[in-house]
Amino acid sequence: MQDELSQFQKFHVWDLVDLPKGVQPIGTRWVFKCKTDDRNVVVKNKARLVVQGFYQQEGLNYTEVYAPVARIEAIRLFLAYATYVGFKVYQLDVKSAFLYGKVHEEVYVTQPPGFEDPHNINKVYKLDKALYGLQQAPRAWYETLSKHLLSNGFDHGQIDSTLFIRKAGGDILLVQVYIDDIIFGSTNELLFREFEKDILSKYKMNDSSTYGTPIPVNHGLHHEKDGKDVDCRLYRGMIGSLMYLTSSRPECSRKSTSGGCQFLGDRLVSWQCKKQSTVSVSTCEVEYISAASGCSQILWIQQQLSDYGLNFTGTPLLIDNNATMSITNNLVKHSKTKHIEIRHHFIRDCAEKHLIELVKVHTDDNLADLFTKAFDRSRFEHLVNLIGMFNPE
Repeated sequence: MQDELSQFQKFHVWDLVDLPKGVQPIGTRWVFKCKTDDRNVVVKNKARLVVQGFYQQEGLNYTEVYAPVARIEAIRLFLAYATYVGFKVYQLDVKSAFLYGKVHEEVYVTQPPGFEDPHNINKVYKLDKALYGLQQAPRAWYETLSKHLLSNGFDHGQIDSTLFIRKAGGDILLVQVYIDDIIFGSTNELLFREFEKDILSKYKMNDSSTYGTPIPVNHGLHHEKDGKDVDCRLYRGMIGSLMYLTSSRPECSRKSTSGGCQFLGDRLVSWQCKKQSTVSVSTCEVEYISAASGCSQILWIQQQLSDYGLNFTGTPLLIDNNATMSITNNLVKHSKTKHIEIRHHFIRDCAEKHLIELVKVHTDDNLADLFTKAFDRSRFEHLVNLIGMFNPE
């Protein structure tokens, strides 16, 4: 607890002041956590002082709280690009990140329980920096980090505000931010060494410890020779019963499921499996809606890669349904599709602008089926092998 309060003093988080008239201070509380290793042995006792943010009033204690967070697909795309280009990826975890965020509103909090000043018992703390639990804390942290990077030669991604790019000649430095976790890499080692030094010095982490592997080498996991095997037939029976129910009762299966996956080269970066929001009257309509969903994901990936300096058009969209390809490529035909919601027809515009190219794929090689259908072992293993997964054994 004392270490936590020492951090507040170090970063000038607050000032002890008299409470203005008519202002209600926000309460604080301690949150305790025992950090354990993979063997469940306590390695550190941690205390964090948090603000009871649920007492805050919008317009009075805060205005805007939104803070961008990186999509998981964006992180996969980052890693896929890193392996494609061949540069190393590094990770930073900023300790007590929210304490760096500047608070613009006037926010008053009570003194920490157990650490009240006996000579100023009626005084409160006025926040200059954000505390955990404060509604605007994530936004304040992001604003601080963003301003620092932008002032040091970085640019925002065009559609992803959590991606920062710095270009120097023919080299590029990429930084992806997920709250207080940062991954970065560059085609030039000098660029990311410079970035690492800059970030560590700004956030006073020059003496921080490093890890060579994600988990300890002696993680303690081993095969339990005397253990009892789990009966997998129960789980398979439950899933089989649900599949039989949905296929034999028409009222349970009125909506189809869209499935798809996207690759950067031969690297799988995103995949989807979602029940469609509309009731379809034909297989063609189901496939058409699925194709439109896959097209929207392709457009996002194209725009994301443009920040990396890669521009793609004519991206192949693999479909195994001839009617869907005919509807997409023929803009004046198929009057029977006029009941399909207009929002799904944007795929036609994308095909006309050559942003995508519809390619016929044989049903046996349709990878989207892996996310929507059940197969026998041989077909399942074939599709799993096609998406690049492998069994390490």
